[in-house]
Amino acid sequence: MAISLYPADEVDFKAFIHAFNAAYHDYYVPIVLNQTSLRALIRRDSIDLSASVAAVDGDRVVGTSLLAIRGLQGWIGGVGVVPAYRRQGIARQMMQYLLDIGRQRQLAKIRLEVVERNAAAYALYQKLGFVVQRRLLMLERPPTRVTPNEDYSVSSCNTFEALQYYDVFHVQPNPWQRSSQALHDLAANLTGWLVAHKTMSEMVVAYAIGWYTDDRAHFLDVASNPDFSQQAEAIAALFASIHHDLPGATGHIVNLAEDNIAQVPLQALGYRETLAQYEMLYSLTHQ
Repeated sequence: MAISLYPADEVDFKAFIHAFNAAYHDYYVPIVLNQTSLRALIRRDSIDLSASVAAVDGDRVVGTSLLAIRGLQGWIGGVGVVPAYRRQGIARQMMQYLLDIGRQRQLAKIRLEVVERNAAAYALYQKLGFVVQRRLLMLERPPTRVTPNEDYSVSSCNTFEALQYYDVFHVQPNPWQRSSQALHDLAANLTGWLVAHKTMSEMVVAYAIGWYTDDRAHFLDVASNPDFSQQAEAIAALFASIHHDLPGATGHIVNLAEDNIAQVPLQALGYRETLAQYEMLYSLTHQ
């Protein structure tokens, strides 16, 4: 079997999407894209289709992988092979292809995330030279009402209002898909929340960004003011207020860094780890 690798923008777009969906239909978190959602993903995450890759057998796309580029930084996502073609080295071929593209584009570093339980992919990335940077957690909380902390005031706001604090509040960088650029692109469809201590009402001490319905509250970003001495308490107060107002909503948070200061207060509110990913880094500058 001879597998050919092509830049993703040189294969049929619908065929690429079909292969992507086939590769991810049985994943730990199934992913389904259409033309509209993939184009949105490309824009939001700075994916370069000319740098991304499709593995092709004859006239059939059987593997996909996306390379996003921002300046000298890269990020690999969507490494997938359709079931009938797995365990034949196609993922490795695509990864080598993308690393070569990274060198051609003179990137300094390339990142990716891999589900902790995906031992085969994790082993492959390690063999290629990727190094674990941190664990990223997916957390979930059952729908129960919480008593709010009366020492804090919480208000909903325009997402852009919350994002004005992004750079100052994030002492540690967010994962690629939670960058400021990505969140700004999604902002029109999201809600922000700000929290202040009532004795310092002019000072925003934490924020959250996400979306909600009566039965689901999904948070994409949470951050706190590093100059505030009680950051964990502020985050707890923020989420307590939200869940007090949405007692029937299950809470979800995706890709929260394990050492993020928010993890302890969120666990105290009933959030529990449901899945974890390793964020991994490949340095192109030491070769």
